[in-house]
Amino acid sequence: MTSIYNKIQEYAQKRDTHALQQLILGLNEDELINIIKTKVNSADFTYSWNYILQSFTDSADCHSKRFKMVLTLLNIEENDMPAIRRNTLINRLCIELMKFKSRHLADLCNYCLERIQSKKTQLTWKDLLPELLNVLAEREKFEYNDMEYTGLEYKTDFINSLCMSTWSPNIVTLLTSMFIDMPLTKEEHLKVVNKLGTYIEKMSPQEIPAFIYQLLKLCKQYNSRSVFLKLQLYFGSRIYNNANLNSNSSSDTNTNDLDVIENADNQDTIEAESTVLYHIHTAASLGHESIKDYLNSLKNITKSPEFVLNTFQLMILFTLSTIPHYEETVFDIVRPCIVRAYQEEQKKLHSAWFREMVPSTCKPEDILSQVIHFSLQDKESVIQGLVNFGFVLLAVGSSLGRDPIAEKQWNLGNIILLKIIKRKRHTALTIIQTLCNHIVTRQNVSQYIESLYVLCKTLPLLVLENQSCIVELMESLVQVPANVANQLLDAVIPLAKISPTIRDHLIILLRKALYSRVTETRQVAVNGFLKLLTNLKISSLAVLSQSSQCTGSFHSGHSLFTQLSINRSTQAIGSSNFSNEALCLEVLSILKRCFMQQKEVRSKLYEGLFDAVCVNLELGIPVLDLIWFHFSNYYIIDEEKLPPLDFGKITTIREEESILLEALGKFVYTIGLITSKVLESEEDRENQTVVRFVTILDSLCERMAKCELTHFELDENIDLSDNSLDSQQKTHVLKEAMCVYEALIGYKFCLWSKDSENHGQIINSLFQGYSRLSNIFKGFAKPKKLAAKKKKVDKNETRPASQANTTLKKDRQKAGKQLKPPDTVLTFDVLKKILTLLHEPTVDWTTPAQANLIKVKYDFHQHIMQVTLHLIENVKRFKCVETRYKKMFYDHLTDVAAVLFHRIINRLTEFIDFDCATAALAVDCFHAILKLMTGQYRGNFRQFLQKIVTNDDDFITHLTTVTKVYQKISEMGEERRPRFL
Repeated sequence: MTSIYNKIQEYAQKRDTHALQQLILGLNEDELINIIKTKVNSADFTYSWNYILQSFTDSADCHSKRFKMVLTLLNIEENDMPAIRRNTLINRLCIELMKFKSRHLADLCNYCLERIQSKKTQLTWKDLLPELLNVLAEREKFEYNDMEYTGLEYKTDFINSLCMSTWSPNIVTLLTSMFIDMPLTKEEHLKVVNKLGTYIEKMSPQEIPAFIYQLLKLCKQYNSRSVFLKLQLYFGSRIYNNANLNSNSSSDTNTNDLDVIENADNQDTIEAESTVLYHIHTAASLGHESIKDYLNSLKNITKSPEFVLNTFQLMILFTLSTIPHYEETVFDIVRPCIVRAYQEEQKKLHSAWFREMVPSTCKPEDILSQVIHFSLQDKESVIQGLVNFGFVLLAVGSSLGRDPIAEKQWNLGNIILLKIIKRKRHTALTIIQTLCNHIVTRQNVSQYIESLYVLCKTLPLLVLENQSCIVELMESLVQVPANVANQLLDAVIPLAKISPTIRDHLIILLRKALYSRVTETRQVAVNGFLKLLTNLKISSLAVLSQSSQCTGSFHSGHSLFTQLSINRSTQAIGSSNFSNEALCLEVLSILKRCFMQQKEVRSKLYEGLFDAVCVNLELGIPVLDLIWFHFSNYYIIDEEKLPPLDFGKITTIREEESILLEALGKFVYTIGLITSKVLESEEDRENQTVVRFVTILDSLCERMAKCELTHFELDENIDLSDNSLDSQQKTHVLKEAMCVYEALIGYKFCLWSKDSENHGQIINSLFQGYSRLSNIFKGFAKPKKLAAKKKKVDKNETRPASQANTTLKKDRQKAGKQLKPPDTVLTFDVLKKILTLLHEPTVDWTTPAQANLIKVKYDFHQHIMQVTLHLIENVKRFKCVETRYKKMFYDHLTDVAAVLFHRIINRLTEFIDFDCATAALAVDCFHAILKLMTGQYRGNFRQFLQKIVTNDDDFITHLTTVTKVYQKISEMGEERRPRFL
């Protein structure tokens, strides 16, 4: 066999065609097939293959040999021949197909059909079949299987057979590219496109882009409408139908409904959609006639907006609108659909008959919110089209004035522009200037500030190109309301990290605001400095720590503004380590002066210091040094003295009224949180500042646990219900002492680990002290003083009755206000750890013996549940713009709800036997969380359910059980019913 192949090579090199023909003619089929099988992978076979194909004559024997040889080549498995070699041989074979007999060509077509149906990986048919059909289509007549065909008839029958067969989804893309090279009539084309379209739903997201690219090439002239409808169904069922976006898109705050919490499982599908839109844009740019037919079909259905206002369809339209030729056409389709939808919505508001007759229509706000939401990643053409469309909607609103339909279009356009401004750089100056004017001059400005915040956070350099607008806006910080000013700080703080000009102006304005006559303005200044600390990324604060330890203060020879002027020449994006150290040094020195401000200003400082330390742990020790100067005014060093804090310094007399000067409980809680956070770093545990505060906090826990009522100048029978200065002063002391106890309990829980000793006993002792103080409030349910005063007023004949009643009412209101228990100082971070200890069977950070010391305390269970309810109510009242706060509270509420549901609600009857009051409070807490989840966080309600229960049905069943049990609690006898019920 080798000698025969050597002769073929020899004749081929000599180009002796006649000798080669004689050699091939003399070989039988088996010898020729063996040559193909054994030599196909040899290095020079491609060269020999060319001459072997040329050596066949037009005799019947040569036709048969050539056909058998080709079948042998085609039957070689993929693993037995490199793909490049196979493609080269097939391409050379296609050149010789004109010499094949028609029946052999038809046999090869059937061979390809069998390969397609066999679902094997061999793909030799991909390049061969189009050429076979092209050659056959030119044949006039031939007989095959005892039937007479023309070439076109056979091609039509073959395509019908091919379309009726079952294809593997793995080869559909290759089949599509094959059909592109086939000559198809309109009927055949429609049949092929419909057949291919059925496979879109069966494909994975990774397979879709390549398939659609080939399908768009196939549909260059017509039949693209069905492709877009199939894509709409594909992406709609995988992305948009499950999207949890807020339906109330008229408010920009709501439309951003916890984007960061949205499920990311569909990321592959979203990326595939981006690539598909790119292919559609490319096809339209090349002038495909099918795109024009598609747009013309949409023009005819604008009176049925539900068929046009589909998320994926809008993605396509906004992508096409970026092509100048199609921009006006697209907007003439989309805007009338939105107007029509608004008109139907208006009619439903005024007509019950219309509401019943017309099915529910789509809401443009919801659909466009989805388009915006899913266009932020890699869909530049869609974003550009959205911006242009936003300006179109704004123009309609301004021209039609107070027309409600026009106003809705204006609101929708404004939301679009605010969300997409970062994708359209040349519109930045106009839109930023408009945003700044609205923030300063309008009442409801949250949506404008949120847009500015997103812009500053994601594209700060774009804003800095127009920083004159931002500087002018910052001047209004001392003029706008405090809540607006705080939101503005969230927006501009990111710019301060990279722009010396912005940072310089901001610090000057904040220092000026710190000495304002208005307390709220000073609070804004403190909040601004804290946000500056929170946003600065510090890689090392060794110099700062050493300086603080050596000098005992935060003064440095390097001025902040010197550092700013140095950086101004470079305009660098990131500050150097030394610059950050100097900036933090200066800011902390400024904040040190806050300790001379009012209690409200210092409270704002306490609330933000821990957040700053959480972001930059390197700030922990410097902040503790900063705090020490103020804390030392209240801390009593003598270990023998009780209480360990000088409560006499926290109040003063002003205008015949006792004024609280220091929120001591919140102060101690902040110290505890920061200390526990710093202790997480092993290298800082031996620091002198940290050791000092750990010692002080341990001393506070030990000495406060020993305190009795007499140490606070209180007793069980004390009457604080009157409005005397002494009662006011003692009430302040009582409340702050309770807060200190609670703060120390929170500190001990923060540090509680397996290595901890006697934490359970210490917390029990602290809570006993807290309970002794809280029992004083429980004795004031019916103040004796007020009763005695009422009797005295009744006996007073000289004073008119109305005047006496008025005086008594005022005194009762004052007493009630004074005697209200203090708000908790605990936060969700500590609360979740406490709830876990109380209600989980075991925890990995303490021993069961220590945990049981706390778990058996009914009153501690009740107190923690009351704290939980209080924090949940605070979340309900909290209004925020920044998305990270929404996610933070959502995570806290979900974690708390999971514990409550699994450990109490789901086993409520059993838990009632343990403590009825705690069970009732837990039901209240869970109910409050449910109301929040179905209100503020309704876009994430399904994820909430999935986390706390296994499925929705179980949740409904448990909720029904809870309702019945809670009803039984309410119907209990007076002797068993908790007092708060």
